[in-house]
Amino acid sequence: MSGLRLHHRDPQERPISHFDCAPTRGLGGALQIKALVSVSTRPTVERDAPLKAYARALPYLLSWGVLAALMIVGMRRLPLALYTPMDGEWAKWNVEAILHFGKVFDLSAYSMLAGMGSMYFPNLPWLNPGALALALPLDEGTKSVVSYAVYAAELAVSIVLLARTLGFSWLIATVAAQLHLYLLFPPFSEVFQIYNWYSIAPYYAHLLSVLNAATALLLLCGRVRNWCGNVALCAGFLALFISGLMSAPFTFIFAAPAYVAISAAVILARWPARAEWAWKIAAPALCLVFFFGSGLLDYYLGTIATAGRTPNSTVAWDQLLSPEAWLRLLQRHRLCSDPRLLLCTQNRGAWLEIAALIGAAAAVVTRGREIRAAAAAFIAYIGLAHLYAYAYQGGWLGPMSVLSSHFLILSSWCFMAIFAVLPFFELVRLIKVHVLTQAKTLDRLAGLVMTAALTAALLLIVFELLAHPHDFVRYRTGQVIRGGLAFGGLLLAVELVRVYWGRKILLQPVIALSIFPILAFVHLSIGVSVGVQPVIDRSVRNYLQEHTSIDLGQPFRGYTTTIWLDKGGTIWPGSREGRNDSNRYINAIGYFRLHYGETFADADLWQANIPTFEEYGEWISVQAHAFAARLLAPGGVQGHSNYLRSFTIDSDLLRALGVRFVLTDAETIDGPATPRGAVAVRRALAVHLFEFSNVNVATYSPTQFVQAATADAIVERIRENKSRLDQIAVVSDDIPAAAAQARNVVMLIERDGIRVQAASDGPAHILLPIQFSHCLAVVNGAPARLVRANLFQTLLSFDGGALDVRIEFRFGLFADNSCRLRDGRDNKALGL
Repeated sequence: MSGLRLHHRDPQERPISHFDCAPTRGLGGALQIKALVSVSTRPTVERDAPLKAYARALPYLLSWGVLAALMIVGMRRLPLALYTPMDGEWAKWNVEAILHFGKVFDLSAYSMLAGMGSMYFPNLPWLNPGALALALPLDEGTKSVVSYAVYAAELAVSIVLLARTLGFSWLIATVAAQLHLYLLFPPFSEVFQIYNWYSIAPYYAHLLSVLNAATALLLLCGRVRNWCGNVALCAGFLALFISGLMSAPFTFIFAAPAYVAISAAVILARWPARAEWAWKIAAPALCLVFFFGSGLLDYYLGTIATAGRTPNSTVAWDQLLSPEAWLRLLQRHRLCSDPRLLLCTQNRGAWLEIAALIGAAAAVVTRGREIRAAAAAFIAYIGLAHLYAYAYQGGWLGPMSVLSSHFLILSSWCFMAIFAVLPFFELVRLIKVHVLTQAKTLDRLAGLVMTAALTAALLLIVFELLAHPHDFVRYRTGQVIRGGLAFGGLLLAVELVRVYWGRKILLQPVIALSIFPILAFVHLSIGVSVGVQPVIDRSVRNYLQEHTSIDLGQPFRGYTTTIWLDKGGTIWPGSREGRNDSNRYINAIGYFRLHYGETFADADLWQANIPTFEEYGEWISVQAHAFAARLLAPGGVQGHSNYLRSFTIDSDLLRALGVRFVLTDAETIDGPATPRGAVAVRRALAVHLFEFSNVNVATYSPTQFVQAATADAIVERIRENKSRLDQIAVVSDDIPAAAAQARNVVMLIERDGIRVQAASDGPAHILLPIQFSHCLAVVNGAPARLVRANLFQTLLSFDGGALDVRIEFRFGLFADNSCRLRDGRDNKALGL
């Protein structure tokens, strides 16, 4: 019996052909032989098992290690591929400013740096490790590299997890992750120029990683027999949902459509048992409880109601529901007029989509049930996304057009990478089945035709993806030779290792895992390197930093505004007919960076903690846009919803807003302004700095009030009294005149708000240079009241004596977010 127990203990027992002892006849003898076999082979099995595991893992470890090292080298060579100006630069500043001025998990961290007391874009770093890396005490270049390395690691691990959960092999999952990083992620995304989304919005890598992992957990929910394991999976899904939502509440929703569609298809195809259904329903139900219980519905609705980007048009249901309208749109509209991320072959990314669609089609035919469902859902999703793109470009979607067709395709990027590698593995399978083996004549002929067609299609795809790296470089003989030598050297090294280890390392995984490291080596050998252009003259920025920069506990000293008049058309040459006037400022970014190494605007100032009237972002308020368009721009000027800009230099209005300094290409300006410096280089516009006097740094204390009910009426009253805005304020409520004025006023910067200290001999008012919102709350019980003035400024009123009031912006998680809905209703009442 001892021999029998030994035999059952060792499931890896295998027969041997030679024994040192003679076999014994009968059942007892057989058991003795088996026992001897088991005992004699177990040490060999146990000794070989770790070696086999190491041999299997070694190609993966080497492949990832080499690719990671080459990516870091590429990041150092192409620093502008990381946090690319302007959006990427702005995203980096946004995170760093939230870390410095915001509160933890505050979805509406208050910004005094841009837009006169606006909100930082709520891309929070607290649950985003790639963003948290920006808080490390490193130099700027190294911080960026570390941040992107974290994002790349998140993507790699999560794509492998998603692919494995769907049922793909380790090899396919790993190659898919490497394909995604190589084609779409910096630095090698610069080689292919498909879409530099990770360069300008790196937080999206974290969102896709969260969605990859969350999808994997949802698919596994209910499959674990132990209820504790299912509870852990549900809790993990909830934690990932909160992480994504708290990292970028709006973009997270925009990134989710492909995951919702494909995971739903996989679950329905599996049609699990009731217990599994219960667990799968419980996980998203917990997320809904968090969403509604934390007040986030009003947060979303309030943001939509007040953001200037929200379209005013309505959904064209008559067109969307009309087959005839769809036929006309499909026939007449050129979808590829904006080819980004669509199946338009002038865009290199289309070839990646074609590869993914071929792979998905092959998976529908050759793979198991869950992969077939995911592949069919992916094909349907890409088709519907293109129909959505037609409606989006046709202007039929109204407010829904905030979700652009680009986001729908971006949402599918990880699935696209997984299915894009499948045709190459399918080609290897077809070659083995139909080329290298004998089969029936007709079957073999059909297989050969299919193999030839797939080979031709993949060769075309590879050629279109790899041709013309960086869009302006051609491969030279040296790069081809290096690539060949690298591949030949790899094969030689593998064969030597296989001889040493008895061919425990398989050749196919090694070849597949060597493709992207070798390509990285070849593309780096091209030698493209673009450094950061140095700033020519920092004197103006240093002066502004010395006289206006803000910090916690420090007084507000005035805003800076950048106004390019460009009277000679130097910044924006050519015809301007039919073009948005914000292009003047968009063109100015490249123009001044080229000539001076800086833009004299936006993030270049914000990174030095210099507050500006200007704002850039998705959620610039309707009221700020209305003031700028009606009072700070000539008639007929059209601005962009993402840019808050002044197009004229009106000293009276700017001083009332708290603008102290003006950066401009004008040599002189009207009004009480003093030149404070200038910088100039050959063959470029000079940049001048002017300082206004008598600026409202919370020091305007009006005593008279003019009442107006609509935005148009308010604008007219402001124009009539603009030279006396230190004495008169235009309000919507009935406010009696005051006999006293506030004195000794100072406005201090605090985390997520401000603090105002003042004194007066009676009831008084202070015109604060910040945007008004019903979400501004007095948090220390001070006897102060806040109302709207001058269309979008804040009027603080108190009853006299000494005042010390702390004001915070309360809007976000577990807050009464109806305050922002009241702002939206105010906008409608004003006619905005």
